[in-house]
Amino acid sequence: MDLCYMAANPTRAHGGNVEGVKFSVVIPYRRRLDNIRVVFQSLAEQTMDLSRFEVIVGAIEYSEEFVRLCQEFADRLTITVVMSAGEWNVCRARNLAMRQACSQV
Repeated sequence: MDLCYMAANPTRAHGGNVEGVKFSVVIPYRRRLDNIRVVFQSLAEQTMDLSRFEVIVGAIEYSEEFVRLCQEFADRLTITVVMSAGEWNVCRARNLAMRQACSQV
């Protein structure tokens, strides 16, 4: 069974207008906390208005450290994490995340 954990409220970050979201950044994730921290930091430093893009992470495992990292960036990024209890598969993780995308691209 798949479940979603919302690290940031997309209606708040997008001003209630998800149609204004231009890009969805889709990231499959598994046990690379330092790497995804660098990705989140880079995305948070973009000059593009944060309401124009969203970050969606497909994670096949639950990790308290990962949840804390998402919460650390919740005030700067719109992050949606889709988690599943299934066996790790990069394609599955990416597909789970892509299903949650609400952007134009």
